[in-house]
Amino acid sequence: MKKHLAVLCGVYYPSPSPTGLCTKRYLSLLTDSYDIDVICISSCDAPKQAEENGIRVHALLGKRMQLERRGSTLTRTAAHVIGGAQMKTAALGNLAWFRKQALEVLNQLHRRQPLDAVFSVCSPFAAHAAAKAFKQEHPTLRWCAYTVDPYAAAGRVRPLFYGKERLAAFERSVCACADVLLLSEEVYNAREDLRCCADDCRRLPYLLPKVSEAPTQNSEFSNAYIHCVYAGRFYPKIRNPEPMLAAFHAVSDPDIRLHLYSTGCEDTVRKYAALDSRILLHAPVSHEKIGEIYRSADCLINIENSLPEFLPSKLFEYIAACRPIISFGSGQSRELLSKHPAALHISNAEDAEKNLQAFIEGNRGKVIPAAEIESSFRHHGGESIRRILERALSKSVDTALP
Repeated sequence: MKKHLAVLCGVYYPSPSPTGLCTKRYLSLLTDSYDIDVICISSCDAPKQAEENGIRVHALLGKRMQLERRGSTLTRTAAHVIGGAQMKTAALGNLAWFRKQALEVLNQLHRRQPLDAVFSVCSPFAAHAAAKAFKQEHPTLRWCAYTVDPYAAAGRVRPLFYGKERLAAFERSVCACADVLLLSEEVYNAREDLRCCADDCRRLPYLLPKVSEAPTQNSEFSNAYIHCVYAGRFYPKIRNPEPMLAAFHAVSDPDIRLHLYSTGCEDTVRKYAALDSRILLHAPVSHEKIGEIYRSADCLINIENSLPEFLPSKLFEYIAACRPIISFGSGQSRELLSKHPAALHISNAEDAEKNLQAFIEGNRGKVIPAAEIESSFRHHGGESIRRILERALSKSVDTALP
């Protein structure tokens, strides 16, 4: 008989955020062992109830967020202002509603079919807060907390009277109550204070998506050119696109094209697109479509985050596409990509001038065999991750990993 698992996470349904997508991949490994209910934040303008791949989904949405997404212009503006004020006045920011609603759903699920375990995923931190409250009401239940997006990160908007250290102490006080605290590998390495706050803390690597070397042909990509692709969000301080855009603008090969499926930093992006006809802007596409685009590309472009505890999860989608990868940044992804058979790391303008064009031209049309990718990244394979998750969710005392 399957055990009953409740999962608390952020934006998961109908369109998942990057963290929601990671959560989906993890849960796909557990459906044989658990009946799963996911309590999450709705990505549309109303709450939703659904079943997806055998997993029951309870997508919640606070009243303020509903107004912000579907109200009049004036209402949306007012709701946005209120949300901004909440971020500055409450420890859980403008997502305290999620803690309350998620706890109510947890209690409903538990009355209907007793829960064996709760798995909470941060971000949002309100997911951990709700799981902690439920654990206090049901101390024999197993609570596994997973942090991939630390709450006390540098650069985050903090409530008034909460310095970084106070916010970190609040984060530790919640995470310390979990039976098992799982941390992404970069958080495990960068946040010693978080790693040491729990009696049982373990690494949880990203799960590599299904590997596919099969090429596809994107109708927008002419065989006459060499196509490089970046997909994702830019941030001025955390993931600034300007060094990458300047490097591509400087290459002399007229056949190299840079395709951007991006949002954020629009002024910078438009400036370079106006300067260089080889830099092409595209409208956002579905997750399924972007996977096809990755496999149509000659090279995939990564920009590292400036914060060491945030590794772009998209990098694993790139790896699974079996295409060459170019990563811009100070070295956050260097260790991971050292296992990749066709990867280039660029740390500064001199690096770019020396290596970028030659790497792109030399890897035109290159496809890495799927078996080679799976072997190189077996640490991120399904069976390895499944064992970590099942052991973390088990109450057996002899299953802890070193």
